[in-house]
Amino acid sequence: MYDADAHRTANHVVRLDVPSPTFMRAPGEAPGSFAIESALDELAERCGVDPIELRLRNEPEAGPVSGLPFSSRNLAACFREGARRFGWAERDPRPGIRRDGRWLLGTGTAAASFGAGASPSTALLTAEADGTFTVRISAADLGTGARTALTLVAADALEVTPERVRVRIGDSDFGPAMIAGGSMGTRSWAWAITEAARELRERLALGPAVPPEGITVRSDTTEALGALAQKERHSYGAQFAEVAVDTATGEVRVRRMLGIFAAGRIVNPLTARNQLVGGMIWGISMALHEEAVRDRATGGLYAPDLARLPRRHPRRRGRRRRRLGGRPRPGRPGRDQGRRRDRHRRRGGGRRQRRPARDRRAPPQPPDPSRPGAVGARRRERHRCLTSPPSCTAGWRRAGTSPSPPSSPSAAARRADPARPSPSTARARRSAPSPAAAWRARCTSCAPPP
Repeated sequence: MYDADAHRTANHVVRLDVPSPTFMRAPGEAPGSFAIESALDELAERCGVDPIELRLRNEPEAGPVSGLPFSSRNLAACFREGARRFGWAERDPRPGIRRDGRWLLGTGTAAASFGAGASPSTALLTAEADGTFTVRISAADLGTGARTALTLVAADALEVTPERVRVRIGDSDFGPAMIAGGSMGTRSWAWAITEAARELRERLALGPAVPPEGITVRSDTTEALGALAQKERHSYGAQFAEVAVDTATGEVRVRRMLGIFAAGRIVNPLTARNQLVGGMIWGISMALHEEAVRDRATGGLYAPDLARLPRRHPRRRGRRRRRLGGRPRPGRPGRDQGRRRDRHRRRGGGRRQRRPARDRRAPPQPPDPSRPGAVGARRRERHRCLTSPPSCTAGWRRAGTSPSPPSSPSAAARRADPARPSPSTARARRSAPSPAAAWRARCTSCAPPP
């Protein structure tokens, strides 16, 4: 990244009882840039030099280690433009001086870089008889918008509208191509599609009519990649951040961030911006969540998510809240019990109230919709209606809430229908309702209850 007379990089492997790191945590761009950018900030503070000025003074003319020339390097332009937009010159460079109430404010900057590589790929491009074009390539879209990007690349290379281009991906029969990884997929696939489009346009320029089966060309970028000159190829960026820290609780809040990037040709501005913003969010997570620190008093993480980084209340230290009607849950912060209590109250619960004594001989009444808990009562009403007998009037009569129970059938009616039970038999078959189910539901087609 920076010019120096000597470079020394060391990598030490330590045996731990955690999963082995891979690309995101192994020595590479993410942890490597954190180490060198932190060292430059410390050097700038001790020398009394602005951190951006120190970086610009050590801007290399060629690769610091390889000695190869850069294909392009616009890091200095990113720093200058970012400093202007961020208001870097108006800040107080002294650490631990600026305050906003109880918040201690700080600003920082760092450089970003990632290699721009490519891998050999093949593509098939067909000019259809109806005037459209079909692209076939063994690419993969992991949700990064590769299909949309390749459609735009093909339309631009063919000088047609994107509506006339169809892209088919994810089939190994189309030939070998780069995988979706290493930030090299779009560049590798787009290169193959561009080469196929150039050859197809040359054939169409000769003037023959397109046959019904179409005209298909195939491209392979293996030789073109091998003929490339050896250069340092990277994309660059400059990051700026303003952070506030609560000196009493240790809470960290990232107030604003700015990123200025020189990423070469942008195919799709929407997806490109999403990737750049996503990388900045990853940087916040790496800076604040890389080490999982727990509160010895509550057992909770200091930084459980991006909303609380970290938050600690001294008044609650050594104190556990109790769950509603239960024992304190071990190893969980007290604020979790507070959240459950708040959710319980929002759903119509709250503190238990003593119910007034009522005469159990009086017929139970349907629940009052305005009373807390009526939502659950209406839910029980709909459920019991499905399980009650078809005759809802009989259901209300068994619950003791029917205003006018039907009279018992006469002896003549019982003689006409021998299967009809007598009143004494029907009463014996009915069981008394429990206090919790003193009333029964009615279906939506019944008359309203008394």
